[in-house]
Amino acid sequence: MNKVGIILLLISIFPTFMTNISNASELTILRGNEDYPPDEMHIDGKLTGFHIELIQNAAKSIPLTVKFESVPWKRAIQMLKFGKADALSYVSRNSSRENYAIFLNDNILTESHYHFIINSQRKEKISYQGKLKDLSPYRIGVQRGYAYTEEFNQASFIHKTIFNSVIQMTSLIRSNRIDLAILTKAEYIAQKDDIIFNQIEILSPAAFSNISYLAFSKIKNINKTAELFAKAMKDYKASDNYKTLKNKYNK
Repeated sequence: MNKVGIILLLISIFPTFMTNISNASELTILRGNEDYPPDEMHIDGKLTGFHIELIQNAAKSIPLTVKFESVPWKRAIQMLKFGKADALSYVSRNSSRENYAIFLNDNILTESHYHFIINSQRKEKISYQGKLKDLSPYRIGVQRGYAYTEEFNQASFIHKTIFNSVIQMTSLIRSNRIDLAILTKAEYIAQKDDIIFNQIEILSPAAFSNISYLAFSKIKNINKTAELFAKAMKDYKASDNYKTLKNKYNK
């Protein structure tokens, strides 16, 4: 190839080369388009929370620029599956998702403890000692898109009604149109002083616990990025700054 041909070839591949360099320094992370306080929420229009700050702080040390995109949860799952984004936050691990997502232990965001909530006026009338079978007579609200656990998902003896938000569930609990709903203890603590939780109490013990990850897309073939991020997360979690962050969000 003569010099002119070489120059033309370099000109043709240069934009692609620069695009790859640019993409390597930015991470697009999907999340559900609801607020999940204190982990992911909007305050004065700004996205923040324990997960958001944890991810941002780990990314700074790599360094990577993080861009969050909030979309409906089912769409987020599909986008991750088909490589329309690099990663998805606040996602639990199961055998189906392992087919298209990379789950690394050091990319764990949080462990969530799920509890039932109840109308405080009925707290003494509904007995729960930690066995799901005890709840077979009752109507229970669950949130759309939540994975929960296999045991809970497959418990056909539980009468479940799917809702789009916590506000819907608490409203129907107060009017006794459903008996219970399930959400994380962290969500309850973060919102218990809000008017939507008026007359709402939490039951103990926890129904179950679930671990949430920052999961990376398999189809994008970014295993190295996932491993790099896991190393950054591990280092950050060993720091005093991480302890300060946990205290900030009562984790």
